[in-house]
Amino acid sequence: MRGVGDDERGPCARWARRLDFAFAVALLSAAIPGCGASGPEPAAQVGDLIVVEPALVAPPGGSAALYLRVRNEGGEGDRLIGLSAPIAPHASLHRTRVEAGRATMKAAPEGFPVGPGEVLQLTPGGRHGMLMGIASPPEVGTTVAVTLSFEKAGAVTLQVPVIAHAGPGGGGHEGH
Repeated sequence: MRGVGDDERGPCARWARRLDFAFAVALLSAAIPGCGASGPEPAAQVGDLIVVEPALVAPPGGSAALYLRVRNEGGEGDRLIGLSAPIAPHASLHRTRVEAGRATMKAAPEGFPVGPGEVLQLTPGGRHGMLMGIASPPEVGTTVAVTLSFEKAGAVTLQVPVIAHAGPGGGGHEGH
């Protein structure tokens, strides 16, 4: 049964397209001279890993999606292996896949590698973090403490801005 805003690829497709556009605009603005030319301000750093542009998209309901980028400025690879937040009893890394024309999200307990000189991107429609079981959704414009755990560099806690949900019907993350 399809809900409002669903399309043939599943309930997350429309929401993910809107967030993809917003993310693309943010990335392009950083590439235009005079518009973030020095790069985004680091939100946190642990070892040679620099976290930039974190955002927590809080749809109505008990789940929220986490997006960000991690730059590895060192000579050794690492792996994002987990996340946690005081507001959520459950948190995990996920990836979105299109199977049989339908977008589905699957947990990624193996985490996500970030090689030397590479950038790991957690984005709508791809790799992302999920905070689940949130009893009181945070308000847009506030920040939420999120701890990222890396295999080698260890853990780092950052304040993540809460941004508005971009689609109708809760974004398809209910029960996720």
